Amino acid sequence: MIRIAIATDDGNMVSNRMFTTAKMFKIYDMDEENGTLTYVEDRQNAVASSREASELSEEEYCKLLHEKILNDVNVIIGTVCTRLTYYYFLSNNVQVLFVERDTPVTLVEEYLRKVAEEISKELKVGGGPEEPEIEEDLEEGEEY
Repeated sequence: MIRIAIATDDGNMVSNRMFTTAKMFKIYDMDEENGTLTYVEDRQNAVASSREASELSEEEYCKLLHEKILNDVNVIIGTVCTRLTYYYFLSNNVQVLFVERDTPVTLVEEYLRKVAEEISKELKVGGGPEEPEIEEDLEEGEEY
């Protein structure tokens, strides 16, 4: 299961500003085995509107957003962020993906559904990397 957050201000369009300051995140679960994308919830970005946030460094802000709002998310989709923000989330095992400005959330949902279906098809036909060959242990004194 992959949990995905789409940054939005109105629920209809991906936010055109830094994803960390979006008003909310639309949360989805992608089940790559079944090829489904399921809407989970809208999460308000209380961090962006908090007084505490204005006094934090960018890294502290990212940490707070990650811990309080996006702690269970594997992927964030937005239009823009700073390099520091990108690397903060990446170093915490969260992929950050970008779409063009003024992208409708429904278009992103449609794309994610297609991706889930494709991953599912690949898993069902045995796609993916082949298992490596494992050599037998050498007996004492033997050489390769």
